[in-house]
Amino acid sequence: MSTAPPRWVVVDDADSTIAYTGAWSNVASKSLDTLGNFGPTYLGTSHGTNSTASFAYSFQGSAVNVFGTTNINNSSGVIDPTWECFIDGVSIGSTSPFQYAENNWALCTWNNNGASGSHVLTVNATSNGHPFYFDWLQYEPPQSASVQNAVVYLGNLDAAIKYDSSWQSRGNTANMTTKGESKVTVDFIGTQLSWYGFIPSALPHNPSLGTYAIDGQTTPTEFTLKGLASSSSDAMYNTQFFQTPKLSSSGPHELVVTFLGDSSSTPLTVTYILIQNGSLSVSAPYTPSSSSGSSPSKSTSSPSSSSTGMTTPPYTSHVSTGAIAGSILGVLVLILLCLLFVLCFLKRRHPLALPSTPEETVVIEPFRIPFSPPQDTEYTSCLHNAGYPQIQTRTPLQSYDLPNSAAISSGRPPPNVTVPRRLAQHQPRPLVYPPRKRMDSEAASSIVPATPTPQMSASPSEPPMPNGRSRSRVVLHQDSGIRLRRDSEEQEEVAEVPPLYTPG
Repeated sequence: MSTAPPRWVVVDDADSTIAYTGAWSNVASKSLDTLGNFGPTYLGTSHGTNSTASFAYSFQGSAVNVFGTTNINNSSGVIDPTWECFIDGVSIGSTSPFQYAENNWALCTWNNNGASGSHVLTVNATSNGHPFYFDWLQYEPPQSASVQNAVVYLGNLDAAIKYDSSWQSRGNTANMTTKGESKVTVDFIGTQLSWYGFIPSALPHNPSLGTYAIDGQTTPTEFTLKGLASSSSDAMYNTQFFQTPKLSSSGPHELVVTFLGDSSSTPLTVTYILIQNGSLSVSAPYTPSSSSGSSPSKSTSSPSSSSTGMTTPPYTSHVSTGAIAGSILGVLVLILLCLLFVLCFLKRRHPLALPSTPEETVVIEPFRIPFSPPQDTEYTSCLHNAGYPQIQTRTPLQSYDLPNSAAISSGRPPPNVTVPRRLAQHQPRPLVYPPRKRMDSEAASSIVPATPTPQMSASPSEPPMPNGRSRSRVVLHQDSGIRLRRDSEEQEEVAEVPPLYTPG
């Protein structure tokens, strides 16, 4: 769990508790406020010296920082002015000189790592004609201490500052919003509040507006964020955006700040808040009966802020109807996109089958020609030794068992085998496997006529094949082409074998 940063007490150079020694003079702010980009001097006053001088301040705490205007002169490595800081007589040195003129510059810092005690800060300054300027200091008191009539410093991460979700963190030094109607609430005890931020150079320079309301006032006070000049390329720091009027009581109070600009104008930022007569502890939440202070309607002017009497709606914590409707619409659009994606994905994986009309084609299956030379083993050996490929039957074709040899010798198919209509009408010649030279009649007589496949069945009314064939022979063709049947072959059974080709 993170710990809220401590609160500090701010002391101006004009505070009566600071003891000055030597030749000091009050410096008008007009001569210094335009230096650099670290903002104007605090409360428009500074103490300066052109000789050797010092000041001392006693405090109860564990850390201290001293701020002033740095405007040194470097002549061949000789720095003018110079200064040195001490805590209880022990030197803590000084920060390195900066070559450019800047207000609100840390001249020296000291931190005792949380060990609080009574200490005396002493600053010795030496000038050889170039003035040394002291503006303000801050120290960290015990957080349980009670301070009177003090200006309390609240950093941007203080627990009393509550940002809505539109605010963005700018590291540990500032918070910023560019969204219209963004709000931030500050609970505080005190009689006056001053809001400080920075103006970034990387964002639009157009002026924008904001409002603040104290203790639920129905007419918020408007202030202007002037923005940077269009030609400016440097951010501006320690800029006071607004300061409330003095309140009649110390509170507790509630401050609500609303940004009325947008992303095309100067954003609203907060770096720190100063509270007059503030408290070191976080105050209890504001209740309407806890403060009798009047509602302010006009902010005090500052070098970078202004106010008008324009009225804006009071702050409400309810979510707008437009935001709810937009959220619902966004969810519905997201669901619809998901459904379309799923449908497209399924369509790509399972494309719709287009209806097609199958063509009525006749597939001619090859005949399976079984042969089994019963006693001629030389024929089989001759085919094998001659290098002819062995006959292989294809698994999808169905073979038929012939009932007896009489059916084969008679030339009639078995009763359970039908003959294709076209082939039965023209008495086709059976197929055999031809060698490259003419076979002798003994080898040819062992070839069995082809048995038709059942894919092309003949009609039951077709006449059977003629009986009584006693002669048969095998014809091995040497080439392809149409074979015309001679009349002398009508009464004999001829087994025609297509050419066989050897590989290569």
